[in-house]
Amino acid sequence: MFFCYFLGSANTALFVTWAVKGMDIRHFGDGNAGSTNVFRHVSKPLGIFVFFADFLKGMIPFYVGSILALPAYVLAVGGSLVVVGHDFPLFFGFRGGTGIASVFGGVFGAAPMIGIQLFAFIIMIFSACYIFQAHFFGFSYLEEGEAAGFLFLIYLVLSNGDSMLKMYFFLSLLVIVFRQKEKVVEIFSSRLQREKR
Repeated sequence: MFFCYFLGSANTALFVTWAVKGMDIRHFGDGNAGSTNVFRHVSKPLGIFVFFADFLKGMIPFYVGSILALPAYVLAVGGSLVVVGHDFPLFFGFRGGTGIASVFGGVFGAAPMIGIQLFAFIIMIFSACYIFQAHFFGFSYLEEGEAAGFLFLIYLVLSNGDSMLKMYFFLSLLVIVFRQKEKVVEIFSSRLQREKR
């Protein structure tokens, strides 16, 4: 369990931007130490690299756990602890990213066929947005792929009978919602204000 949290705490966005640019990504954009902020405010290739590194980070506990023949609930909790580490990294003052790329990687490790469908969908959306300069949600191209992929992932998880996958996903989702609670409140508040008008 500690291994999973420490693995998540090794924040790729911070390492990469310090090594390549000599800067702390948390001082730019939305202050989020994740692939999207790197993509938007450092460089697109580095943002894509960080996404794949965080994706891989999410996969590792499931592959290690399956080799060790750990119980399903241990895999689910261990995988979600990677997201906890990514969002609240011990080594960086508990200020990390959102962990969505790591969740995608965890899904790939937990249920490879669902992971392949998800990965293909994200690539398709990202490519379409980039080629046609489209913005379905009003985000950057990488965020568009992540947002659409996350919605698609909810559908895939709910329509799947794998209890370990569901446990992992919803534990990770709780972490992400808690990490982004201010944004969640802001979204619901603005929606309520629009409805009142």
